[in-house]
Amino acid sequence: MKIAYFSPLSPIKSGISKYSEVNLLPYLEKFCEIDVIIDNDYTPNNEFVKNNLRIIPFKKFKHSQYDVIFYHMGNSDHHTYIYDALLQYPGVVLLHDPFIGKFIVNLTVAKNKPDLYFDHLVYCLGEKGKKIAENALNTGNWPSFEYTLTKRLNNSSLATIVHSDYAKKAILKESPKAFIKKIKMPIPLHESKKNVQKKDFEIEEKTVIISTFGYIAKHKRLHIVLEAFAKYVKKNTNSKFLLVGNFLHKQYKKEIEDILKKLEISDKVIQIGFVDDLEPYIQISDIVVQTRYPTAGETSIITLELMASSKPVIVSNTGWFKELPDKAVIKVNVDKDEQKTILEAFEKLVTDSKYKKDMAINAKKYVEEQHNPEKIADEFSEFLYQVQNREQMKYLEDMSLKLKDICIDESDKGYIDAFSKTLHKVLS
Repeated sequence: MKIAYFSPLSPIKSGISKYSEVNLLPYLEKFCEIDVIIDNDYTPNNEFVKNNLRIIPFKKFKHSQYDVIFYHMGNSDHHTYIYDALLQYPGVVLLHDPFIGKFIVNLTVAKNKPDLYFDHLVYCLGEKGKKIAENALNTGNWPSFEYTLTKRLNNSSLATIVHSDYAKKAILKESPKAFIKKIKMPIPLHESKKNVQKKDFEIEEKTVIISTFGYIAKHKRLHIVLEAFAKYVKKNTNSKFLLVGNFLHKQYKKEIEDILKKLEISDKVIQIGFVDDLEPYIQISDIVVQTRYPTAGETSIITLELMASSKPVIVSNTGWFKELPDKAVIKVNVDKDEQKTILEAFEKLVTDSKYKKDMAINAKKYVEEQHNPEKIADEFSEFLYQVQNREQMKYLEDMSLKLKDICIDESDKGYIDAFSKTLHKVLS
């Protein structure tokens, strides 16, 4: 089966670039012939992709050459060409972010096309969408987490893939007729060739390192986490907190820096910023916090990679995180006791070595068993074949009906039915 595979690639700074290059393409290419279709204005630099797959700019894409088109759809502007292509050429879409409100705003309002924003919300939500769109356009308060806004994508697709039950349920609420499949995210296990020590960062080995990874915005709840850390560090002064990732908004960065000053922990928090290689910081971390609320329904690749690295991870008990086993992560409810629960988790992980070790072992075991990339690539391949056959059967049924319409003799219709049934068996 020949596949047109739409995805951003490195050097585009997108988690989906890495996902494609490391987590899926090296395994999926064993089952399918793949051409990667990229946006037109950059040259990919990933060696595996360059050496093993054809890379085609979108302007040279010819849809008729492929059995199935496979789209990776995320919430950033890097997926605009993918969205445009999907509406023209129906295929299978993997929705990494089942709530795409941010993308829709950038596609419409940010380009001075408020009418398109209004039309999109009406398309997805009907009459209710009119009031929601009018309020959003008047106030600038965009519904990012309340509605998936994926109905047009789903209606334009042959099928939709998601990574969680949470995402599937949210999409079906808005698009109940969507043909949708949950396939877990592939996570390769690898033993690091690096042996990084805390001293390499001029940090004492006995220092407890608590970290958070990924882009930082208000929904990551860092303001709550740092308040818990401030209480923890008063009794455990030999501790540091690492922020590994960029702030998405300057205003929130300033809020956090003001909180650090107010809590008097500026010297205990190290802002690393964006890094291409997370591995050294993962290795030196003792505890990781990946809280998030509200959620766009995404599956956190970084959280799964941390678990695969045998790190105890604290997450919010919401969205996809709820589906993780209780013995593999520490779940924190988003309620009035959130800060207190995070503080208790810090203290238990530091003082109870068996608890911490068991949590780390369970985390890695879960990823190893449930997110095996070879098995999941096979599952992707099987589903793509299923979609292809499904479309062939639809075509066959349409042709049978057309042939029957032009038949005069009833015996001819019987022959057509028999032929149709035989082809159905072959395709299935």
